[in-house]
Amino acid sequence: MVRVAPAHAARMHFERGLAELRVPGIGCLWVRRDGLALPVFTLDNGPDPFAQGLVRHWRDGKVAFSDRRLRLVLATPYDWAFPFNARGEALVCEGCRSDGREPASMVGGRWGLIDRTGRLTMPLQDGEAAYRHFFGWR
Repeated sequence: MVRVAPAHAARMHFERGLAELRVPGIGCLWVRRDGLALPVFTLDNGPDPFAQGLVRHWRDGKVAFSDRRLRLVLATPYDWAFPFNARGEALVCEGCRSDGREPASMVGGRWGLIDRTGRLTMPLQDGEAAYRHFFGWR
């Protein structure tokens, strides 16, 4: 977490209690009215949007999820995660890495599904089963 100076926070445009901020060298953040800010994933040149009430960010080099009050809800042991879908599942991977392209794709590793408590609902595996289930592909 970082804190935005009160003078800067007073000039920000807040919607539903949060404002977006981009800071060179840090990236994209969601900022509360009290100036408390959380660096989050960047998506399409802005802060990762909230999905199912949660936003993704890094915590100790692994993916974590926080709520709209920027409180930590779930810290995971995973190297990457997609946002939670309407079924309450997030696609996660262990041992995956960016392909280095813009926009990047995650490649390699083992993929599975977790619920909002972090419990694996589909075990980590090398195949495409979790990917297909998460995206509804047949």
